[in-house]
Amino acid sequence: MKRNNKWTLYVLLAIIFLALTIYAPYLLIILLIIIIVLIFIRSRKYNADALNDKTEYIDANGYNRDTIKHSNLTHRNIAYYSIYLKHKDKYPLPFRMYQVHHKDHNKLNNNVENLEIFTKEEHQAIHKKR
Repeated sequence: MKRNNKWTLYVLLAIIFLALTIYAPYLLIILLIIIIVLIFIRSRKYNADALNDKTEYIDANGYNRDTIKHSNLTHRNIAYYSIYLKHKDKYPLPFRMYQVHHKDHNKLNNNVENLEIFTKEEHQAIHKKR
């Protein structure tokens, strides 16, 4: 849903022109209000676009990926927000130092109950037992 930028510019110029001719003493206040409104509209549009443009896909290794900035591995995002941040006292290392394990070994099952956080060594030990 694109907006016509020329139309927005013309409306803004018309408002500024009216402000200059009619409300000259209040020009600064009016311009600040216009800027705040435009920033608010732009931020709302950006946030809505980010939610609507979310793209998920399965990579070559069989993991579900998305477009979230922290990591595009869906299971890592879920583990980060639902396990790591909620129980940070259990995890002294930065999140990037941990690996996320799927308990049922199904890479597409990203339910919180199916995910565990381990160090690389712990994770490798689990897979060697299997």
